[in-house]
Amino acid sequence: MVDILGWKDWVRRSVSDPEVRAAVAEGINLIVESQALQTRAVLGDGAFGEQNRVDPQFSYFSDTFVLSARAIPGAAIYIKFSLAQLCRFLLLEGLYTRGAIVVGKAIHTGQVLYGPAIVDAYLLESQVAKYPRIILTEQADALFGPHFQNETDADGLRYLDFLGTTLNLSDGEREYSMLRALIEANLERDSKDLGLMAKHYWLLRHVETAHAALQAALARTSPTRTEE
Repeated sequence: MVDILGWKDWVRRSVSDPEVRAAVAEGINLIVESQALQTRAVLGDGAFGEQNRVDPQFSYFSDTFVLSARAIPGAAIYIKFSLAQLCRFLLLEGLYTRGAIVVGKAIHTGQVLYGPAIVDAYLLESQVAKYPRIILTEQADALFGPHFQNETDADGLRYLDFLGTTLNLSDGEREYSMLRALIEANLERDSKDLGLMAKHYWLLRHVETAHAALQAALARTSPTRTEE
């Protein structure tokens, strides 16, 4: 379960601002279309067999989207890349995301969404995650850990490093510059709100860490010349 931080403000502004209204509509369409594309890209159109059936589900309502799949290792690929791409897309649009990945019982179909796992994910997202990060329970980390690019935060919580997953060698520097400028603008705008400042600084630290990893990867792939 993932909450889009700042989405409510966008929606309120859309009532009186046609440009924001158009942006909200485009954002919703892009979220849904992006999820459909990710599902096809990750899972393909072939059959996995009943035993390995991932059964991916996606729901979007208000400022929240929910992804689910059967609790089998193969589901990690779907969850990882879908969440990483969606969170990256929203961040590049200036919207932070915060959420939780859990393992548990739930019913998730096109029209129905309920169960203990949904309650657990909501409570973790709203009360524990705090910063713009996607945290994992111990059970989720154990099941998906080998397939995820997870990190341990300063408070001991495990979280999905979606920037490390999606910043690539070809345009990573461009995206890093965009994200740093966006966060620095937010820091200046929200300089009197300590709660928002904490979120901005957390994300800035995460962006800098991902950028350092990108630079290290670039250094490893750069050709070297030896003198004869």
